[in-house]
Amino acid sequence: MKHMRTLSVAIKELKQMDPNTAITAHLLRLMVKRGEIPCIVAGNRYLVDMQDLYEFKQPSGMPQEGPSGVRRIPER
Repeated sequence: MKHMRTLSVAIKELKQMDPNTAITAHLLRLMVKRGEIPCIVAGNRYLVDMQDLYEFKQPSGMPQEGPSGVRRIPER
């Protein structure tokens, strides 16, 4: 089931989940307009699926945080 939210509500939920997130309302709008995050346009509102935002925040190829909160930087 999709959890569709307007951009303003999506930012509030992201801030509740991670108060130190670097994703701002302006950045989210830019990502939606660039097509980096899929959306549905309903009238003059953009709706995003929260699962898409969660996946964007933690791409599957990125290592998860370790117990100390420090992530390993992938070697090039």
